[in-house]
Parts: sequence; C-alpha cells; structure tokens
Amino acid sequence: MTGALPAQAASGACERLALSRQRLQLALLAQPAAAAAKDKLGLPPADGRDGFKSIPGFGLVMELAALWWARHPYRLVASVVSDVAKAAVLPTAQRHPLGLVSGAFLVGGLLGWSRPWRLLTPTLLAALLTRAVAAPPALKVDP
Repeated sequence: MTGALPAQAASGACERLALSRQRLQLALLAQPAAAAAKDKLGLPPADGRDGFKSIPGFGLVMELAALWWARHPYRLVASVVSDVAKAAVLPTAQRHPLGLVSGAFLVGGLLGWSRPWRLLTPTLLAALLTRAVAAPPALKVDP
C-alpha cells in the first residue's frame, strides 16, 4: 500500500506537469497572434487604443486612417524626420529633462500667442478636405 501512494503521486505530478506545459505553449503561441493583430495598423502594440475598442466604428476609422497614411506622399518624409528628431532629442531629454519641458512650454506659449490657426480659412480647409477625400482608399472587409 505504501508503494502505490508514491506511484499515484508521481503520476499526478506528471499529469500536472504536462498540463502546465500545454498551457504555457498555448499562452506563448497566443501572444504573437495578439501582437500581430495590434500591429496590423502599423502602430506599436501598446499605443493606448485598447480603451477605444468599445466605441462603435472605431476600428473602421482607424483602418481608414491607416490606409490613408500608408499611401500618403509625405509618409516617408515624416518617418525620417521622426527618426532624426528622436535621435537628436533623446540624449537631451535624458541629460536635461527640465530644460526640455521648459522648451516645450515656451514653444506652446509661442504658438498660443501667435495663433497660426487663424491662417486656415474656410476656403483653404475645403480645398484640403476635397484633396484628402478625392481618392478614398480601398476598404478591405475581414469576414
């Protein structure tokens, strides 16, 4: 009777180990699929869009925006400028974070004081809107 007890315990431990391995494999295989779904729009996985998923139509709007941006003529220029700005600002931000915040405060104050949005007339906005909507991107529908 004492010999049967360790054999049952070993059998139960092997079953628990196999179950644990199976769960671990499922969890590891599910992570890349979830990350790929989030990266479908070309955005980083943790970009804060998760809270907006409950809003009806948000996914459609984000997909339209991603398709529009994918064929935008200035996408490459914006990407290069973004990389250069990160390379230039990141060391400064690490060494002098308070100076960076002060500079942002000054730039924001200068923009508020100069009010450049006054230059956007209704005619200009209409022209920009018609150009942006002139060739809407092809919409793919996932089943």
